[in-house]
Amino acid sequence: MATEFKVVEVKGGLCTGTLVPSQLQEVIDTMKSEGWAFKNCQDVMGKRCGCVPYQVLWAVFEK
Repeated sequence: MATEFKVVEVKGGLCTGTLVPSQLQEVIDTMKSEGWAFKNCQDVMGKRCGCVPYQVLWAVFEK
């Protein structure tokens, strides 16, 4: 059987633009309960409307 991968985007807070650890923990726990194992992640920084910074984490899971 081939390995499956799934990428989940965890977004930062609306006002602060930074990631909340409890939000990431919730995503990891949910994916684990569905049989997915955490593989890797990529932190992405950007700006909303050209000036407001925000942070997104792409979490990669495999099954």
